[in-house]
Amino acid sequence: MPIYSILMTVTTIMVVLAIAHAALSLRGLLEAFSSSFHLGGADGRAYYGDFAKEPYKLKNVIYVINTFMADGLLLWRVWVVWSYNWKVTCAPAIMFLGTMIAEIFTTISLWALKPNESLFTPTVGHWFTSFWSLSLATNVTCTTLIVIRIFRSSLNSASYRAVIAVVIESGALYTLSIVFHMTLYELRANAGQIANDVQTQLAVIGPTLIVVVVGRRMAHPPGAIAPKFATSSYELQTRCRPEAMVVEISEYVETNSHYGEAEGKASVLPQISAESV
Repeated sequence: MPIYSILMTVTTIMVVLAIAHAALSLRGLLEAFSSSFHLGGADGRAYYGDFAKEPYKLKNVIYVINTFMADGLLLWRVWVVWSYNWKVTCAPAIMFLGTMIAEIFTTISLWALKPNESLFTPTVGHWFTSFWSLSLATNVTCTTLIVIRIFRSSLNSASYRAVIAVVIESGALYTLSIVFHMTLYELRANAGQIANDVQTQLAVIGPTLIVVVVGRRMAHPPGAIAPKFATSSYELQTRCRPEAMVVEISEYVETNSHYGEAEGKASVLPQISAESV
């Protein structure tokens, strides 16, 4: 399967999951501020404080799956960029394996939450902390390896600067969102659910931007449409130099106006070139 097809397929699945996550957030919002009042609830805080609600569970499961796919896609990019060198990808692969194990147990602990049970229980908290720490280490390591490889392979070329910028910026955004989410959770702040919503969408930005950059390069290869310009002053002078134009006068006629007779005489003159002007 072509590399671009794999990237496009995984990115599409991640986009669909991100849309489903946003739809569940909207459902929770409507249930908290509409249905709860209709059923006689005091306000929406009681709804948002119950992490065993179905939208919460589904959102957290989607979040874990999307994070798993984002980390796996990042590891796969390292594998491809480094020409399938297992020595380079060994360390990030071990971290990704640990992240996957933590994700599985995090999902199980989230789904086992009982009504009105806190999200900050030790069982959930330990797995969440392990999951975020390993995911953060995997992202930083893989992003660094990709940037180093691209920079080394195109040291004297500016054609890959856009790719490097996309990798660094998207990786930095996602890394900061992980740190922000983990910090809020350790502070036992319910605002971490906002970071959850944001982080799920940010996980899709990196792969999507790379698909866009690669697609643009496939549609418009460098030099395919752009005109060829002079790269030096000598080349510019050579291109702008006019071609020599030869003017030859092979015959002229002398006229004697006094006698009304014309006397013709042919003569070959020296050639005149535009270069001598």
